[in-house]
Amino acid sequence: MIENPYAKEAEAHWANEYRASVKRFGLLTDEQQAEAVDRGEQVRDELAALFNAGAKATDQAVQENIKAHYEWVCLFWTPNREQYIGLGEMYGQDPRFTEFYDKKANGLADFIGEAIRVWSEENL
Repeated sequence: MIENPYAKEAEAHWANEYRASVKRFGLLTDEQQAEAVDRGEQVRDELAALFNAGAKATDQAVQENIKAHYEWVCLFWTPNREQYIGLGEMYGQDPRFTEFYDKKANGLADFIGEAIRVWSEENL
């Protein structure tokens, strides 16, 4: 299983959800887990490319990638509208997430957060 550096923090804040997520992800084979990690990277790279090309959070291609991001998140946990918007906000507010996303493009974390808000309001 892939090691999560935030496991203790997540369990302390969201014990039930964390345990369910670990169980859900643990049902995947090692190959499926690796594919899931790769898919997350692919979605981030695609969003970074769109952001760098000047796309807006509301653009169709961005929204299609946010749908893919939501589907990826659902491998671990299925958030409702408010939770998914909150996750997007956290990308720009928690320096660890901001660094993770912004290393692909400065401002990407906030861009993804805005795109998540737009997608969530229309789809969740």
